Amino acid sequence: MLDRVYELYALSGRPFEGASVLTVAGVCLIYFVSFMGRGALGFGAIAPAVTLSSFLIPPHHAVLLAIVTAIVPQLQILPDGIRNGDWHVARPAIPALLISIPIGVWLFARISSDVFSLVLGAGGLPRSRRIVA
Repeated sequence: MLDRVYELYALSGRPFEGASVLTVAGVCLIYFVSFMGRGALGFGAIAPAVTLSSFLIPPHHAVLLAIVTAIVPQLQILPDGIRNGDWHVARPAIPALLISIPIGVWLFARISSDVFSLVLGAGGLPRSRRIVA
């Protein structure tokens, strides 16, 4: 089993190989604060975590790390959401997700890190204008 994990790690290009202890500590602090905010507010951990951690690690790695860390809380509430969710509201979103997710993954795989950094920065501008105004 562990051999398979090492094999997958090698195939992924060893994304965090060579990261310093300070980088790892900084990313851990960013995620701790982001998820603490999520616990207090009920939403909003991923956007600040990706934006801030992309200053320390490459942006593609920041997004992949965010996806992995966000799956755990979502899996915990998934059974309750399926059982008690409002399907009248959720049903129209399913076709849109089935179309947009593959397009987003395709774009994510093809966009360069420099362009992706600009996209992340531009995505934060509307939020920062609302906070300042």
